[in-house]
Amino acid sequence: MDVKLHYVDDDFNTVDKADSTQRVYVCRVTRSVTGGPTFSAATVIPAGGTTSTIAVTSAYTSSTPPLDGHYQIACKNADGNEFVTRSMSIWTEPKYIEQYLHWDIPHLQLKTKVWRTGIYEYGCNGIDIAIHFLGLHAAQEQCEIRSSETTPITGGNNLQYKGYTDRSYGTNLIFEPIPLEMLYASAEKPQVLIKVNGIEGVCPEFNCDYVYTQPTSEITVQALANGNELTITGTALPTTDVRVVLGNAECGTVTASETEITCTLGVLPAAGSWDVQVYDPKGLVPIADAVVKIDVALTVSAISPSTDLN
Repeated sequence: MDVKLHYVDDDFNTVDKADSTQRVYVCRVTRSVTGGPTFSAATVIPAGGTTSTIAVTSAYTSSTPPLDGHYQIACKNADGNEFVTRSMSIWTEPKYIEQYLHWDIPHLQLKTKVWRTGIYEYGCNGIDIAIHFLGLHAAQEQCEIRSSETTPITGGNNLQYKGYTDRSYGTNLIFEPIPLEMLYASAEKPQVLIKVNGIEGVCPEFNCDYVYTQPTSEITVQALANGNELTITGTALPTTDVRVVLGNAECGTVTASETEITCTLGVLPAAGSWDVQVYDPKGLVPIADAVVKIDVALTVSAISPSTDLN
């Protein structure tokens, strides 16, 4: 038995306690669908008073016979391809229905929230679920509930499957927020965050800015000899704090002048066509458009196993 107190006015409308003119107790008595006592009326005995009889407003009855079996949910994607979930019992909880939608319907993965609407308090009488689509940027065609082919839903005198869209896509004005990285402001000196030895730093007057400048250096020739020896020719090349990379390999000691940089790669570079990358404290040194890429050939030194090859 479940008892709830309601505050109502003279017309039995639920109101706040301060505005109520009477109190109404609502008693709900449930029993097992397979047996148990029946209740036709309830009695209320006030303390020190006489017995009053109250008629039962609605009696709970189960479907005859009760619903049983399994069902599936079918949904189509934007291309019209249909995907169907695994078979689920009529007693499957919403959190598992949601999980099966994520697992079995690819375009709905992590984009649905499922709950029971409460229309049917007992699963043996009916199932009513709501699917809320989250982050799905397209109209979703109406999904369908289908009886399982292996263990179909049975029971009830008028078994029906219905589906409807409570709120269509695009009929509201609520949109997802624009990601911060997509918002830009025009500035001659953009602000940046700095770290010194891994610790966030503060600039003078809290102003951490930088200015774009046109590069003065340019690479005009690049060459690789003996597999790991680089020679780079150019104009106004950096001479201090120089870092040189080719593919996946980086030079150790670098010898640099304003017209030529030479160095030896620590390891052989990966096969492919590469442009050398020369860095100085101001950034990456540009390469002239006419410069030919460095081709690194693929060398096979051994094959294992060496037999039964096509």
